[in-house]
Amino acid sequence: MKTKTYILSSLILCGVLFAGSLYAQWNIINPGTTERLNTVNIINENNMLAGGKNGILLHSENSGLNWNFVSVSTDLNINDIGFFDSNTGYLMGEDGLFMQTINGGSSWTQFPTGSMAEYESIAVLDQNTVIGCGDNGTILKTSDGGNTFSVIPSGTNVLLHKVFFTDALSGYAVGELGTLIKSTDGGESWVPVETSTTAELNNIQFSPSGTGIICGANGLILKSDFGGEGWSSKNVSLNDDLFGLAHQGNQNWYAVGNDGAVMKSEDNGETWITEFSPTTLRLA
Repeated sequence: MKTKTYILSSLILCGVLFAGSLYAQWNIINPGTTERLNTVNIINENNMLAGGKNGILLHSENSGLNWNFVSVSTDLNINDIGFFDSNTGYLMGEDGLFMQTINGGSSWTQFPTGSMAEYESIAVLDQNTVIGCGDNGTILKTSDGGNTFSVIPSGTNVLLHKVFFTDALSGYAVGELGTLIKSTDGGESWVPVETSTTAELNNIQFSPSGTGIICGANGLILKSDFGGEGWSSKNVSLNDDLFGLAHQGNQNWYAVGNDGAVMKSEDNGETWITEFSPTTLRLA
């Protein structure tokens, strides 16, 4: 039951903090801040980090029930957090913000990226290799833990919202105007993938079995059963923009978005139903 709770908590720990189980209603948890939270990362069974506006960084040591502030030397927006293991992690955000922790998030060191782009998403490929994406189609990569960086041509100039790697070589990024790009060489080069939509794509995730789900504007859900090729649209009974995705178990997916929207699929993304949410705030 705990593993299921963690996944759902990570899914919608943005804007308002939630925790609950698959078989219970969602409950609001007070994180101790009114700042907008953009991301949460589950480090291990007990430890989680949440980051957000104005450099806010929170740490929970009891599976998301209680949260404490972590001091970081920035007031820039923290947009995403990723960990390689229980000790080594990274965060990225506004104005090229890039920071590393080697002690599970207790302290952070900032590294200059030489970029002023706003990075919205991060993918940690190994202990030293990190890829971020953001505005103007920017893809940033480091292979030495932040000592040096390379800006990788993405083939697009639209805002990229999410980057996700299924392994050390294969990765995807999504963004505005139905943009989906793919890398097969660890982020060194990128090619476009057809989505048959011009809607804004906000998130992409893959299950261990290779099923891919994309969510986006106006309740858009796209699914691929072919490892990221051949995307098809799924019917969803709402028009709210969707921002957050999580996969749980063999068949269950969750998507969340504007107005507190929570959608669930129990058949590996084929059909979606609305779940009760005790908030009308944006979830991501």
